[in-house]
Amino acid sequence: MRSFIAVSADWTWEQDDRFRFTYVSDSVEKVLGFSATYCLGKTRQEIAPDSLDHLAFAAHEQQQNLRAPIRNLRMRYTLPDGEIRYVEIDGDPVFGEAGRFLGYRGVGRDVTFLVDAEREASETQRRFLSAIEARSEGISFWDRDDRLRLYNSAYLTLAPGAESILREGVRGADLADAAAPKRRPQPPPPPPAEVG
Repeated sequence: MRSFIAVSADWTWEQDDRFRFTYVSDSVEKVLGFSATYCLGKTRQEIAPDSLDHLAFAAHEQQQNLRAPIRNLRMRYTLPDGEIRYVEIDGDPVFGEAGRFLGYRGVGRDVTFLVDAEREASETQRRFLSAIEARSEGISFWDRDDRLRLYNSAYLTLAPGAESILREGVRGADLADAAAPKRRPQPPPPPPAEVG
């Protein structure tokens, strides 16, 4: 089990019933730049008060007070040299005999590369959408199920009458029906003339 934990996490930790660290593996220093012994006896907020905003810390504390599992708690750390690192924390409450709450036990992972990749992807998407919107031609992208996934403002002019249903996910056939000119009902043909 320890080898599985070592592979899936950059460091392990334990907290007591007051959420103070009682154990932190030495590998935390490689990720966050401070020693495991520095963490002992401190809460997460005492170690890095700026790693979460006020509301996020309040939500985290409420989660701990409810003895709920901690999942994917993303935190931002500034290392002594000024480098920014992002970590994700997971942990489970630990209970002793008769259900007495003993604290938490969990793992931490450096996800800086993931945060950087998400930021880069978001910026690339922003540029792509900006470039499409700047075009004067109507542009749309459809998926293999013939559902609209993306369009620019100029595309609206290509589907007059369909503005009310033009949205991501609309089927191509539904859009075509809405955009098709509506035919007025034709009056029934006159009855055949009587010959007489």
